Amino acid sequence: MERTDRLTPRVGLQKLAGYPYAILTWVGDDGYPVSVATEAEVDPTAGTASVAAPAGLSVPTDREVSLTGSHIRPQPGYGYDERRHVTVWGSVEPADGRLVLRPVAAGRVGVLAVVSEADPAIVARAAVAARRDDDLRAVAHPGGAG
Repeated sequence: MERTDRLTPRVGLQKLAGYPYAILTWVGDDGYPVSVATEAEVDPTAGTASVAAPAGLSVPTDREVSLTGSHIRPQPGYGYDERRHVTVWGSVEPADGRLVLRPVAAGRVGVLAVVSEADPAIVARAAVAARRDDDLRAVAHPGGAG
């Protein structure tokens, strides 16, 4: 597994623009994480990414949210490879019926190894290794491990 690359928000947005899928994530008022699949319009020059407000959900404007773009390639009968993602963090504000994110931090992780969904032991070892990796914890939240 590659180590985490910390990116500037602008570079994070540039990379995010190339990913086909995006997930908007925040901590709900009940303290639990909320994630929703979305399509992002990314403008690295303006330093923003915008998404449609998710139906039936209230995205907070008073705390940090993240927007993650990802790529994954299925391997029939085995699992997946080419897993990689980039995440930007910041606050959102409503504008013209959309939510506009202005990132203050960004990071990415690229996973080189093929992980079989059929072998839970491999997945468990990868999760333990990730917990020990300070850089990966920093990507989970740019402030560091929690």
